[in-house]
Amino acid sequence: MEIVPQNGAIGATVGGFELGRASEGDYRELKEALYRNKILLIKDQRSSSEKFIELGRALGTIEVYHEPMYHHPEYREIFVSATAPEQGEQVGVPKTGKFRHADHSFMPSRSASP
Repeated sequence: MEIVPQNGAIGATVGGFELGRASEGDYRELKEALYRNKILLIKDQRSSSEKFIELGRALGTIEVYHEPMYHHPEYREIFVSATAPEQGEQVGVPKTGKFRHADHSFMPSRSASP
């Protein structure tokens, strides 16, 4: 696995990571890179929803979004911003990715201690 920080910007690109074959050491290295770089672009992934959730749990606590209309139909841990209709039915909320915003940043963390 190779983690390459962006020059003069936040974020890093991750290559050579295989989600289905990741070790505890790989997850630990990703988590450290995420804290250091704030954003990771993990290249060339083909993943199931279950593996995507596994990655999220390996990196920290998944905070489920408070509005159910954004939840994936089978996995509430996955936020669906917008997609093309599937079998004639809209999944997620259309056009939410058309502008810059941060919906969840103002919400109190459910995992934080009172």
